[in-house]
Amino acid sequence: MILGWNKDLIKQADRHRGSTPLHVAASWGHHDVISLLLDADPSAAYQPDHDGAFPIHVAAYDGQVRAVSILLGLDNHRKCAGLCSGERRRRDLRGCAELRDGRGRSFLHVAVEEQRQSVVAYACKLGNLSPAVMNMQDDDGNTALHLAVKAGNMWIFNPLMERRQVELNLTNNKGETPLDISWIEKPVGVYFGLNQRVKIYKLLKDANAKQGNHRWDLFLKKHNKKVDEEVEGKKLTESTQTIGVGSVLIATVAFAAAFAPPGDYGDDGAPRLADRYAFDVFIIANTLAFICAGLSVISLTYAGVAAVDMRTRMISFVFSASFMACSARSLGVAFAFGMYVVLAPVARTTAIAACVITGLALADVAWFIFVVAAGEVMLLKRLGIARAWWRLPFAIMATLLMQFWPYIVIVVVVLYSKIRGVH
Repeated sequence: MILGWNKDLIKQADRHRGSTPLHVAASWGHHDVISLLLDADPSAAYQPDHDGAFPIHVAAYDGQVRAVSILLGLDNHRKCAGLCSGERRRRDLRGCAELRDGRGRSFLHVAVEEQRQSVVAYACKLGNLSPAVMNMQDDDGNTALHLAVKAGNMWIFNPLMERRQVELNLTNNKGETPLDISWIEKPVGVYFGLNQRVKIYKLLKDANAKQGNHRWDLFLKKHNKKVDEEVEGKKLTESTQTIGVGSVLIATVAFAAAFAPPGDYGDDGAPRLADRYAFDVFIIANTLAFICAGLSVISLTYAGVAAVDMRTRMISFVFSASFMACSARSLGVAFAFGMYVVLAPVARTTAIAACVITGLALADVAWFIFVVAAGEVMLLKRLGIARAWWRLPFAIMATLLMQFWPYIVIVVVVLYSKIRGVH
């Protein structure tokens, strides 16, 4: 009704920010309003605010995927026969993807910088989004890939890397390629194994990304990557307290379980369930849990002492964290099989259910595999099956081996003891 009274209101902007009704509708994601305004005047999509931002930039900033789709003229939800207004709008809005804001950014730059994963994923799936848009450089010379690497978000980085049209070696105004930025942002010292910035750096290297044309010695001097011993020392001191508590608790529980095994004892003082496979698994798993927890505590001793050199402290901390994780996994197996060996004779279904529920403690391994597989699938799409077919199964097998080696040890020891017992 308002548009029928005065259609010129579409282009009226407020005095404070220069926002038009289309800017506001794009910000809130009001799809019907956006379509109504564009049907009345498609040129409203090309009117910037005082900061140079167009409605498509506003929609990308707020993560409004459907609004971005409409502003790109790609929304297929409004159908009509013949040359309808929707078809004319799709034709008129073809250039919205190439619009730049006051800082020279496209809507893709904005989505990446604000880490709007849904918008980035949508844009990367569009087959008709030209390489010029995917590789557009802002006023600082950064492409969307540069900004994704700087943000250190793998879930924004991966969709961009999957597009083979995305150039890996473009340099910004500082002469930095995405690989250079990744190296600058990569942490030093002690860090989590699945640190996203480290993963991004390795994926860029595996995708054959290149460094910029600069002297490496000067680049090193400019971006000092030496370990700050004071910062790392504080980090290790705080972290050893947390891991120390966990390791000591596991060692205490495993020690107590060793002298109170499941089931009762016979007249000779031996456990009655000692001839069962489940009982043997319980004993070996509990022993391994105690040993790994003890090794974790010993490693923490070196990691937490300031008199030890920093490199040794960092290596000891990594070993300690790894041993603690292994001890926790072994203790989980001991708990599950201890429950099974006691309950199986009287309630086998309950015993199996208890083992299955205990297996939910391995959910973190599923997350590790998912993160590793996501990066490898991206490389598979970018490099092609011929060059990268082996990477995905190898990465998954390596991850499983690293996480589940205690289980392999338990199975091997139990089988070996049974075979020796038979002979």
